[in-house]
Amino acid sequence: MKQTSKKQKWMRRVIAPLLAAVVLIGFATTAAAAGYKALRYGSTGQDVTEVQQALVDRGYLGVAPTGYYGWMTQSAVTNYQKDSGLTADGIAGNQTQTALFGSAGGASSAALKTGSRGSEVTKLQTKLHALGYLDYSGATGYYGAVTQTAVLRFQKNHGLSADGIAGSATQAKLYASSAKALVLRVGDSGEAVSALQSRLTQLGFYTYGRATGYYGSVTQSAVKAFQQMSGLSADGVAGPATRIKAFASNAAQAALSSAAKIGDIALAQSGKPYVLGDEGPSRFDCSGLVHYAVNGAGYSVPRYSAAAYSTHSAWAKVYGTASLRRGDILFFRSDTSSYIGHCGIYLGGGEVVHASSGQGRVMVSTLDNTYWARNYVHARRVG
Repeated sequence: MKQTSKKQKWMRRVIAPLLAAVVLIGFATTAAAAGYKALRYGSTGQDVTEVQQALVDRGYLGVAPTGYYGWMTQSAVTNYQKDSGLTADGIAGNQTQTALFGSAGGASSAALKTGSRGSEVTKLQTKLHALGYLDYSGATGYYGAVTQTAVLRFQKNHGLSADGIAGSATQAKLYASSAKALVLRVGDSGEAVSALQSRLTQLGFYTYGRATGYYGSVTQSAVKAFQQMSGLSADGVAGPATRIKAFASNAAQAALSSAAKIGDIALAQSGKPYVLGDEGPSRFDCSGLVHYAVNGAGYSVPRYSAAAYSTHSAWAKVYGTASLRRGDILFFRSDTSSYIGHCGIYLGGGEVVHASSGQGRVMVSTLDNTYWARNYVHARRVG
């Protein structure tokens, strides 16, 4: 009995700690192995949407998240990896997503802020969306710039400290039955009005040329036209129902204008060779493509150079990229000159069709490409 007792004591003293160490090592190994699922070209789903939104927030992706990992997402991931000192393979693996979001499965905090993700963020976004504060088609589970803006709007509308962080005070107000919706009407001004104007511009209802941030008669008319097209009561007031419809991925669009047809005609020339001085129908230079497409859409305009088209005062000047519409003519300079030497036609979704001398053909490029984003000057709206 004494011998057995000594053996049991020895096992408790020596073997048990060893077993515990093995178990801990196993847990550590599992935790180290656990991480984000690798996403690559062809991947689909909510995880892809969250990565895309994070890339949009950081300025690497110039189109709205789709949930599909295509070549634009792959290119955006590659550029982000290069800038972050990661292996630039275009695959959003564990390292890349950790850089975007932080460690997977990290401890959550009661306060939600930029970079937070998970079910509590989804819940927050769903409520902000229902009240009309979130300019997005639905919840993503990732707290990015769009969510931060929505929280700021909510905080300002409820007299809270406007820091863009959804802390306990903000969440208490948000989930209370007395939470106020975001309603915009004639006389209002500010960032939320500008965002609505930019969205209605994309949809073809707001045609002023640029977002002013002031809700006047032009904005009211645009809202009424959108409401009528969307089957809503056309009162010209942008409440939650109107804003939710406006920022939906399948939002109603104004009837296709002749100006929008410019993009269709230009896109149909994709692949045709670039030849300096040619204006179609089988070969084009950049301004020749613009001349061909504009005249083909029913307008009468002389054959100018890109620089001359950029100063064509009969076409309204469009500032920035937020208000661009299909058919707008975009103008670019080069890295070594302030002179406008290139032009293209906007297709929507951040895409531009143009006759490229470098690639030797008519092709589609994206404004999220660092070269085009860096050298964009302004646009002109035909009509």
